This record gives sequence, structure tokens and C-alpha cells, in this order.
Amino acid sequence: MKTFTLTMISTVATVHGAITTDGLWSGNDWTQASTGYTFTNGMPGSDDAMTDRRIKAPLACNEVEASYYLTKDNVQRVMSIIDENKFDDLFPLRDEGFYTYYNFLKAVGKFPAFCNEVNLDYSGL
Repeated sequence: MKTFTLTMISTVATVHGAITTDGLWSGNDWTQASTGYTFTNGMPGSDDAMTDRRIKAPLACNEVEASYYLTKDNVQRVMSIIDENKFDDLFPLRDEGFYTYYNFLKAVGKFPAFCNEVNLDYSGL
């Protein structure tokens, strides 16, 4: 009887679990005046453009944006540097079923800031 009850509880918990777009941080946006850091729907940012870029650079785009990966500037830039033959030469021992050139390009496209910074001025850093 205990096993059945536990199974039912875990099933109910699984059914009710879901990802929501409105969560704990929705409607609780704030800016820290002394630093200019911002939080919008729980996502960090900054009033300063360079700081905002550094904060958001490692963030991945959503799946809809990732589906158009071949048209993205950073993917085009990587394709101009590493073609499929060069990729094969660089990674000869990879699992060819999973680590393909196009999966590599999809991963590049998933992170829009990767290889997408051109002529930035770092002199003030």
C-alpha cells in the first residue's frame, strides 16, 4: 500500500509541475541606483551598455531564435573561418553521429554573443 501511495503522489507532482513565464520575479523589477544593475522579470542587466553586454553575453537565446541559426551574423562569421572540411580535420576522433558541423553551428547560433563582437573598444576597461 505504501508503494502505491508514493507512486500516486509522485505522479500527481509530475502532472502539476510546469514551467511558467510569470513567476516569483514577475512584477518585482528593480534597479540598484549605486551600480546601475537592473533586474527585469528576474533577468540581470545594467543601465550601462558595456556592462549590460558583459552580463548578457553568456545567455542563450530561446529555441525559436536558435532555429534560424544559419542566418545569424555570428554563425556566418564562424562559417567563413571554419568550413565543414576544416571542422572534420580539427575533430577527427569525434562521435560523428552527434558532433557534426551543423550541430556545432547550431550551438554557435544558440549563443548570439559568441563570435559576434566586432571592433569593440576595450581601452576603457
